Amino acid sequence: IEYVATHSADIIGLQEFWHASEQLVRLWEEYARTAGYVLHLCPRVDGKRDGNALLIRAALCTATPRFEAFHYNDWGSRVVQSATVDLVGGQSIVVLQTHLTFPHSSAHDPVMRRHQGRKLAELSRTLTGAACVFGDLNNPSEDDAALRCLTTLGGLRPMPPPRDEGDVISHVAHTGALMSCDLALTRGPCRIGQWSLGATREELVGRSLPSDHRPLHATILLGA
Repeated sequence: IEYVATHSADIIGLQEFWHASEQLVRLWEEYARTAGYVLHLCPRVDGKRDGNALLIRAALCTATPRFEAFHYNDWGSRVVQSATVDLVGGQSIVVLQTHLTFPHSSAHDPVMRRHQGRKLAELSRTLTGAACVFGDLNNPSEDDAALRCLTTLGGLRPMPPPRDEGDVISHVAHTGALMSCDLALTRGPCRIGQWSLGATREELVGRSLPSDHRPLHATILLGA
């Protein structure tokens, strides 16, 4: 919360949000209320104790954002959290965040990830205006099948190269693998402008951060 408050983004997406903790939920509810955000919580299904949370700055909106949740059904206990945001000035955008299954070397996880990517791509194709899909996609590389589903079937554009060839490692997996898996992809009349990762790789690898991910900071350019 201190990190979020310092950087004061207009849209904040949190994955692996621990809904099971009433104390944690109360802290975020209090922060959203005092800082002027609309908070929406989206637990995972099948009794999982975590999920997603979205905070959207209320002053940017002409009305309360329209929140929805989608389930990948038989392809894992994962969810997609969606918000349709009508902005002051007449523009609008749909933001969707998710957390895809980790690519374990098993008989089912790669298949599960591919179908999650397919379902998210099919959902993305139903959107006619500006849209941004972001979150922990757990993609092991740019050639990942789930990511390819999003950029081909889903028509989603990847982020541009980082400014000044900055470090792109955003996650230390439980396996010890270093991954560039925290992404924001766009569709329709919008694109990602400048983006960067918070903290440093050294802090991430040294486990001195409050997460095993570095936060992704991205600017969404509407009408582009």
